[in-house]
Amino acid sequence: MGRCGNVHEAAKAIAFLASEDASFITGETLRVDCGAAVANAGIGVPGNLETLTLEQYEHQQLVNTTSVFSLLKLAMPELKKTRGNVVAVSSIAGLKPIDSMLTYCVSKAGMDQMIRCISLEVAKDGVRVNCINPGAIYTNIFNAMGIFGDGMTYEKANALVSKTHPIGRIGNVYETGKAIAFLASDDASFITGVTLRVDGGAALVLPLPDIPLGNK
Repeated sequence: MGRCGNVHEAAKAIAFLASEDASFITGETLRVDCGAAVANAGIGVPGNLETLTLEQYEHQQLVNTTSVFSLLKLAMPELKKTRGNVVAVSSIAGLKPIDSMLTYCVSKAGMDQMIRCISLEVAKDGVRVNCINPGAIYTNIFNAMGIFGDGMTYEKANALVSKTHPIGRIGNVYETGKAIAFLASDDASFITGVTLRVDGGAALVLPLPDIPLGNK
């Protein structure tokens, strides 16, 4: 195209893949070159110490935490050459406990600490490493995780979330995309090792009040 891309284009691409507009797209790798690596993978199986199996625990750790380690290990040599940066997508579940989401919380907390450790390791190489910690964001995975039970519509999810997020509504993928774009941009050139909450204030009031969680 004869020009360098920018992080806002990357943010739009991320938002698109997370939206209903991409509901028929799966298993695709979208490459948007902007000097940043975005680690955005996550699954969640509701459950507690009594109900979760070891297999469920290990699988969530593999997808939510180990995959980020693998991506950064592969990408870091190139990022050091370009003095690029990393933005990982974590969750407020990594900062606050959520009832009946034991393994998800543990895996996201592990990701947060990994981001802090790696940011310290590579700062001398001019590579910044940060992550965002979203609250409830309505995406395709929302129902797949069964967090609020089967067949949850946007309207019902928004009504429930409005009780737990002080800002009074559920978040959307464009808001998380813009946060990623900011951390990946030169506007954040002096920021590294942070966990940026994009949660409508939810972490201020957690643990959550009575909300029906799937498979509880």
